[in-house]
Amino acid sequence: MARARVLIVDDDPDLREELRHLCELEGYLVVVASHGEEARALLDGGEAPCIVVLDLMMPVMNGWELLRWLRAAESPHRRVPVVIMSASTYAPATGQAFDVEATLTKPVAVPDLLRELARHCGR
Repeated sequence: MARARVLIVDDDPDLREELRHLCELEGYLVVVASHGEEARALLDGGEAPCIVVLDLMMPVMNGWELLRWLRAAESPHRRVPVVIMSASTYAPATGQAFDVEATLTKPVAVPDLLRELARHCGR
């Protein structure tokens, strides 16, 4: 049976590796990216994940920009569940929250993250 694929996008290398390790211990196949542009290349070049865990404040392409790209009508990934993991969960220009399945405030509580993975990845 194929393992559910999780994409973690965060510019903090220590946090990325901690989350990767945690998710792999739970049986998930984990792919990581350090910014939105890297995540976009992974999404365009590979199998779709069951969920994207997304930080907002990152260099190169931030989480808001990646989320706009994911949710665009022409995006083949527009239905992939997204969980934001950040201290800030509101769009800077509009003050409106984006269309995401959940927001987790950093530092992320492990049970909350695992609950979201189970909810969206069928475990």
